[in-house]
Amino acid sequence: MSETVRSTPETLVAGLRELGFTITLAGGDQLRVTPESRLNEGARRWIETHRSELTAELQAEHGESTAKVLELAHERFGPSHPFDPSEHPSTKREAWTRPDKEWFFFSHRCPGGAS
Repeated sequence: MSETVRSTPETLVAGLRELGFTITLAGGDQLRVTPESRLNEGARRWIETHRSELTAELQAEHGESTAKVLELAHERFGPSHPFDPSEHPSTKREAWTRPDKEWFFFSHRCPGGAS
C-alpha cells in the first residue's frame, strides 16, 4: 500500500477496490478479499492491521444499501401497512378443519377416497 493513502475507512476500502480487489463481509467481522492469489504477506498484514476500520466501512455500506433498497421499494410499491387477515383468503388449516373439505386434503381417511 502507498504511504499517501489516508487512513480513513472509506479510503481503505476504496483503495483496495482501486487495486482490483473485491472486499466483502463474510459474516460477523470476517473479511473476504479476492482474488486471494494476489495477496502477498505484506498486504495480508496490512488488512489485518486495518481490519476494524475495513469492517466498519463495509458495515456502513451494507446499511446504506439496505436503506436504499427500502427507499426504492417504498417508491415503487407505496407505504407498507400492518397485516390484516381479513384482506386474505382463509388458510389451508381452516379448510382442513371443515368436514366438507376434508376429503380434498385427506382423501385416504374418507370412505371411498384414494388409497
